[in-house]
Amino acid sequence: MSDMEDLLSEDELDALLGDESTAEPPASADGSPALERGGTEPPAARNAPSRTAAFATEPFDLTRPAPLDPASLRVLERLLLEFASTLSDAWSAELRARVRLALRAVEQVRFDAVLETLPEPLLVHVLREPARGHRWLCSLEPRAAFALLDRLLGGPGGESTPQRAPTALERRLLAPLTDALPQAFAQAFSRATAIEPRLERTETSVWLARVCSDHEPVLAAVFELEGELAGGRLHVTLPVPLCHRLHTPDAVETGDTGVAQADTAGAQAAPVRRALDAVQLELAAMLGSGRITVRELLSLGRGDVVVLSKRVGDPLVLRVGGRPRFTGTVGTVGGRYGFRIAERLPLEETRREAS
Repeated sequence: MSDMEDLLSEDELDALLGDESTAEPPASADGSPALERGGTEPPAARNAPSRTAAFATEPFDLTRPAPLDPASLRVLERLLLEFASTLSDAWSAELRARVRLALRAVEQVRFDAVLETLPEPLLVHVLREPARGHRWLCSLEPRAAFALLDRLLGGPGGESTPQRAPTALERRLLAPLTDALPQAFAQAFSRATAIEPRLERTETSVWLARVCSDHEPVLAAVFELEGELAGGRLHVTLPVPLCHRLHTPDAVETGDTGVAQADTAGAQAAPVRRALDAVQLELAAMLGSGRITVRELLSLGRGDVVVLSKRVGDPLVLRVGGRPRFTGTVGTVGGRYGFRIAERLPLEETRREAS
């Protein structure tokens, strides 16, 4: 008997994989359901033509991060609100003035869109988390940078702003404020996961601070400086792999602000978490099915092709513990096949398939 059977019944597995979503499976190009459930399946091809049939395949890289879903975006937005609050408090204490960063926009875009839309020049801070190697950007517009610098030097907050990037000396003078960035990120993101970011370097253009490939998705957030130092913006660009790590299963929404907070059940939760880490489930990717006659079976030889029910581009089924649980697509990871999840099947559908 497997470890899964020792510790998890089918009902318990259903509870773990339960989903309130009742969305229908995606449709294929011709409008018919993408997953054939029941009905007559297409017959297999005959032997002769299949010996020379050519197959067109288009493998994709499963290591490329998948887009963020709406639930993840909501959690990340609340983490960014927490970051803005933490950084506002730190800057207010340093400047002895009321500083507020207001979150104006959060959007998932490609990194090349960030390169094209961010204004120039900028004061760009590249932050890095040594443990995982994640890098992200925190960019101050000149208006905000010089307003902070003017206040730091005893002025009112910079009514006239030079339209240039801060010099090396001015960047050193701003260090008491920019040094607060890693701690603000660490404190805000600690509600989802523990990270220890560091300020890696400072640039004067986002084109000199590429943290990922141009085509990769990133989360772009825009904050506006308000309060006694009104004016100017702070742009935060987070790579999607880091965003996926921040949206952990332990993150829950609590409180009036809806900030994601980690589960603090402590000793009661520890045995459950240990079991979740130890129990292994058998997965099987179902490429499709077909029908052939006994005569065709007896005549099958090397080079023959049996046509399966699935069409190219249709989502495939991933079975967990023998039951269909997810749909997705197959690709390659290094020298192996991999399965990218597209949708979790509703529990009613998995039970109907099993019966």
